[in-house]
Amino acid sequence: MGFKKVDNNDLKTKMSPNFLGMPIREGGKLVEKTYRKNEIESSYTGLFSEILILNEEFLDFHYSTDGRRNSSEGNGNISIFNNSIKDRLWDAKLQFSGSQFNDQNIENNIELGIFEPNSNKVLKYDIISPEELPDLVKVYENIENLTEDLNFSTNSLSDSNLNENRVRNHLLLLERENKIKFSISIANVSNSILEKIKFKKYFPNNFYDTEVESEKIKDFKITKTFIECPLPNLKPGETLEIIILSKVFPKKKEKITTGKLNLTFNLPNKVLSGVKINKFSAYSHAMHAIKKVEKNYAPNHWQCSLIFENHSDFKIKLKSILIYDKSKSKKILDLDLGATGDTIILPRGKYVSSYFDFIDEKEPTFSRKLEYSVDYKTEGHSIVSSNYDENNFNIASVLIKKKVAEGEIKSFEETTINSRIIISNQGTLPIKGIRITEKIPEDFLAPRDISKYNLYRSSGTLDLEDIELKMNPDDDDPSHEHLIEISINLRSNNLKTVIEEEDFLEIKYPLKAITPDYKKAYNLPLKVYSYYPKYQNSNQNEYFIIMDDLSKMDQSAIKISHRRRKLMIGKEIFPGRNNNEFAIYIVAKNGSNIKLNDVSVTDTFPDSFELISSNLDHKLVKSKKNGDHKISFTIDTILPYQEREIMYYLK
Repeated sequence: MGFKKVDNNDLKTKMSPNFLGMPIREGGKLVEKTYRKNEIESSYTGLFSEILILNEEFLDFHYSTDGRRNSSEGNGNISIFNNSIKDRLWDAKLQFSGSQFNDQNIENNIELGIFEPNSNKVLKYDIISPEELPDLVKVYENIENLTEDLNFSTNSLSDSNLNENRVRNHLLLLERENKIKFSISIANVSNSILEKIKFKKYFPNNFYDTEVESEKIKDFKITKTFIECPLPNLKPGETLEIIILSKVFPKKKEKITTGKLNLTFNLPNKVLSGVKINKFSAYSHAMHAIKKVEKNYAPNHWQCSLIFENHSDFKIKLKSILIYDKSKSKKILDLDLGATGDTIILPRGKYVSSYFDFIDEKEPTFSRKLEYSVDYKTEGHSIVSSNYDENNFNIASVLIKKKVAEGEIKSFEETTINSRIIISNQGTLPIKGIRITEKIPEDFLAPRDISKYNLYRSSGTLDLEDIELKMNPDDDDPSHEHLIEISINLRSNNLKTVIEEEDFLEIKYPLKAITPDYKKAYNLPLKVYSYYPKYQNSNQNEYFIIMDDLSKMDQSAIKISHRRRKLMIGKEIFPGRNNNEFAIYIVAKNGSNIKLNDVSVTDTFPDSFELISSNLDHKLVKSKKNGDHKISFTIDTILPYQEREIMYYLK
C-alpha cells in the first residue's frame, strides 16, 4: 500500500455543493425507506482535543485631571488554537463582525488554510471609534493637606461633589513638613464584574514616609516612587476605598506633582467593542460512505444507509446530509440535522442514517453532499488600562515685613510714625484675598478711617471698595490696646486677585504715639491670613487659608528713648606731606550715651584747590554759583563717647 503526495490546494474544498462519489453504473430506483432510526455510536473514552477561538481586546483609556476621558485606543486579537497533538485541520474559515471588518457576512469568510497539530493563528483588528465605548470604572482622587497651619473656608457646596468638572488646587507650604492624604475611590459603574484588578499610584521623589490605610487590601508593594497592589473583584455598583498618607517638605519653589495613577482590570466573558464570532469551520480526519446490501429474499433490491465516522480527536458537527440518485434528479435522503440542534459526533464515533431501499440490477450509485465541521468553543474578554493624569501642587509662601520709619522715638512726646506692612507672594498661586490683624499697644492710636490707609501693589493702588476695616474697640482711647483688622477682596463672588505670583502688597498708614513711656516695651504683633482659591476658575467663596505670624519672621517693635544726643564736630588745617599741600583734619565726637548712626559731615574748599585723597569715601560736588567744591562724608556709626576722624588733602 502506498500514499499519494498531495499539496495544500488539493486539501481545500469548495464552498459550492460538493457531491462525493462518481456514478459508475446505471442507476436504479428508490422503492421505500425503512423504519430504522438514525444512530450515533461511540466507544471513545479518552480526552477530547479542542478548537479554541479566543478573542482578547486591549483598551487604553486616558483621563485628564478633571476626570474627563481625553483619549481612547483599542485593538483586539482573535487567536485560533488547534490543541490536538496529532490531528491537522484544513480548509479553515472564520467569519466575524464588528471592528473594522463590519462588512463581514456569511459569504465573506477569512481563509485560514491549514492548522498543524498544536499550532495557532492570530488575527489582529482595530476597534472603530473607541471613544464611544462606555466607562467601566470611575476613579476619584481627593488630595488633602493635613498640615495644622492650613485651614479651610467653604460655602454650602460640599467637597463630596467631586464628580463635577472642577479642578482643585493642591497646596504645599514652603519650608514646612506637609502631611498629604490621598483618598482614592474606585467604583464599578458597569453591569459586569471586574476581575484581576491592579492598582498603581506613582509618587515624585520628594515624598517620604508613605503608608497605606485599607481594610480590604493588605498586599501592598511600597517603594520610594510608587505603590502597587492587586485589588479584589468589583461587582457592579461596588466601590473600593484606598487611603494613602505621605509627607513632603518643599525646600524651594519647585514643581512637585501629585503623581499619576494607573488601573488595569479584566472584563471576563465579554469584549467591550461587541466584536462577534459568527462562524468557524474546518475539516479534520473523517470518513463517510453509503453502505449497500442486496437483500437475500429479493434479488436487485438493495438496503442502503449512510455511514459517517469521526477518525479525529475533535468533536465534529454533522449539520446536513443530502443524497441524490445517479442523475441528480431525485432526492433520496435530505436530512437537516441542524434544525433541531447540531448532531455531535464524538472522537472515534460513528453516525448511521436510517435505511432506504433501492432497486437496481447492478450495485446502485449515488451522489451525496455532507455539511460538517470540527466543533469549537469561543471565549472572549477585555483587558482595560485606565491612566489618570497627575496634577501639580502649588507652593504657598508669603514673606511679611513690618517697617516703622522711626525706629526709636522720644518718650512722652506725641509723634506720628509711618507704619508700613509689606506682603510678598513668593508662591506659585495667586492670593485671592488677604486678612490682616495687628495689635496696636496702649499709648498708640491707628486711624479708624480707611481712607487714611494707602494700599498698593506693582499694578497700582487698590480700590477702597474692596477693602474693609474693623477696629476693636472702636474708639480713640490710647489707654488700652486696639485690634485692627483689614480684609481685602473677601466679598462674595469677587473674581479679583489681591497678589499675583511674584508680586507684593504694601500697606501704609500713620501710627500716632500719644504718650509713649520709655519704661515700657511696645511690640506690634501682626498676623496675615492668605486666602487661596480651592478650585481653579471658581467664583465660589471656597478657600485654603494659611496664617503667617510676623513674630516668626520679623518682629516689629518700637523703642522709646529717654536719652539725648550730643555731637561735636572739630576741624583743623595744617601743612601736608609735600610742598603746596594742605591737610584738613575733621573729628566727630559723640558725647552722649547713645550710638549715633549715619552721621553726615560736609565741608567746602575753593575752586583754586584740588582734592588729592581722603581716608573715607566721599561725594564731591562743584557749585555752579561760585565754583567752590563741596565734599561730603557719611560716618555709619559712632559709638557712645567715641570719636571718628576724617582726613583729606588739598593742593
